[in-house]
Amino acid sequence: MALLPHLNAGRQDNSFPNKQQMAYQESLCSTHASFNQQETVQHYLERGSDVHVLILDSCKAFDSVWHDGLRKKLYDGGVKGKLWTVIDKLYHDMESCVLIGNMQSRWFTLQQGVRQDGVLSARLYLLYINQLLDDITEAKKGALIMYLNTGCRTRADEVALVSSCTCNLISLLRTGASHSPPVRLSVCSG
Repeated sequence: MALLPHLNAGRQDNSFPNKQQMAYQESLCSTHASFNQQETVQHYLERGSDVHVLILDSCKAFDSVWHDGLRKKLYDGGVKGKLWTVIDKLYHDMESCVLIGNMQSRWFTLQQGVRQDGVLSARLYLLYINQLLDDITEAKKGALIMYLNTGCRTRADEVALVSSCTCNLISLLRTGASHSPPVRLSVCSG
């Protein structure tokens, strides 16, 4: 059974993925995300307004997906029945080991992380952070061009928060930090 086409099947609305998410979307790419951010900044500068950008890059994004949180987000997002059970089984008591040359470590249980290069991994990650992006977007503190919210441009694990004032930028950051249930993402520095 191909699982990927069924991930949206149980959803009652068209809210996934968040409209700010540019990664892993048909007809969208990194260039679109960069263009969106550049045009937003240019829009504010051309009008003599202040503009502030804070780029959040999740460290080891796919490795940070907390399995219990993913299960809850899948269920809350409308994934139920056999599909939920199949995905649950994929990540229940998931084990791994380290292989260096011919030496292998003992097997250990993983409580977080989606499979690297897995067919479902990107989609599961997007679903995992979708509510966070919704919360930041719905805060309405980010940049606007006309009525279009452009203040939370996202490319997979990189979120660019854009606002015309630092107080709103801090508010967006707090919205993300207080996200519930927590997504357990850490932000890279540097």
